[in-house]
Amino acid sequence: MKSFTVIMQPHVVAHYLTRRALKRFRDLPDDADTYSAVYDSVLGTMGVAAANGDLVLLAFPLWYPVPAQFTLGDNGWLNTQGVGITTEDLFAWMKSFDRDIANNHDTLDYFWKELQGDVASTESETTTADGARLIGDFARVPFGKKGEWYKENVRRVISEALEEVGMDATRTQVITWAYGNNKGSSNETWKTHITGSLIEAVKNEMMKISRHISRGGNPH
Repeated sequence: MKSFTVIMQPHVVAHYLTRRALKRFRDLPDDADTYSAVYDSVLGTMGVAAANGDLVLLAFPLWYPVPAQFTLGDNGWLNTQGVGITTEDLFAWMKSFDRDIANNHDTLDYFWKELQGDVASTESETTTADGARLIGDFARVPFGKKGEWYKENVRRVISEALEEVGMDATRTQVITWAYGNNKGSSNETWKTHITGSLIEAVKNEMMKISRHISRGGNPH
């Protein structure tokens, strides 16, 4: 395996890039909903880039390149489980469109320091025998395996969250509930699977069932 400096899970990359964007655009509100909106946009952009072959994903543990056609899940979002992105590949991708990096002739080292910022990361981190830093819990979630559990349970979890928190719950509140009430799950992974459109779809289905019951029908 080629020795890379840093390999990060996609949700870690999205977090770093979101934080970088919020620092650069000071007029954006500093709240959870704004962070969530920017994070979703960043993760979506990364997904398009990966699907087009512009951003390379590597699969844990052999770190072989994931074919572009397998980078997106059935929901159209980037597969974030068991894959990583190197700082080199991230830098090369961003250099192709980010004017700050291109115009300032930023180095990879400067870019990496800027991404990390002054706030210490709370992500799991390990170092391989050849010195590569792995940021994220790669070993706990094999590629694709746990992602299936999220896809199979996301509608149920959203429904339970709406019942518990209320039908007017925001996406952030639904994600927070999902993470707090499903032991061993990942808050960042819920952000990938729990989208605003899916919440609306589940909400509409719940309302249809409720109206049906109120008219004396069987919920099933």
